[in-house]
Amino acid sequence: MNERRHIDARYAIAWSFCFSVGVLSTHGWRGLGAFALMLAGACIASRVPARRLFASSVPVLILALFVVGAHASTDPLEGARYAAKAYLLALCAIALVLACPPDSIAAAMERFAAPLRRLRLPVDDLCMMTSIALGAIPDLHIQLARLVAAQASRGAAFDAGPPHARVLAWGRAFVALVVVAFRRAATLADAMEARCFGAGVRSSIRLSRSDPAAVALAVAGCAAMLACGIFL
Repeated sequence: MNERRHIDARYAIAWSFCFSVGVLSTHGWRGLGAFALMLAGACIASRVPARRLFASSVPVLILALFVVGAHASTDPLEGARYAAKAYLLALCAIALVLACPPDSIAAAMERFAAPLRRLRLPVDDLCMMTSIALGAIPDLHIQLARLVAAQASRGAAFDAGPPHARVLAWGRAFVALVVVAFRRAATLADAMEARCFGAGVRSSIRLSRSDPAAVALAVAGCAAMLACGIFL
């Protein structure tokens, strides 16, 4: 198993932001294909495990298929395009979490949002909540796999039977997943309250200085993605 390569969270967040803007801006399949290749290259460069990446995106893929089905009677190509955009955005978010530790993501987001402190906005709290939400994506996939295995051992048919029976089986699994997610959120809230979260100024991670060459390369890559989203 490949070890995680050290990725500066600031560059990863900037890349993910420009990637998201480009995906939402593009209108054709050529643009979506180009962004898919960019994402694949970034995942290979950062040694993101492909199996875990796609396994964590299964719930989003199911929702994307529902989007395609909802547009089947009107414009299937448009529904498929919307579904592809949503799936690419989800893959980008999951890849960001797998490539960078959650504490580095929170520290980088605090650095980007530092000017908003002048407006007396709770920047630290917002960045921490966003980091926790991103980190919960792989955990929810693990919980879903456990729920599916537990219900399958009790006779639930996820891969057999008529389509409506499979949909009902997956629906029950997702309901149980929502319950588990709320329980984990309540436990996390109690733990943060016990540690006096928000009672005062928190310590933060000191990020290293940026290499000018790396900054120039990151800016060029982000500009290329934005141009691809506009013109393709």
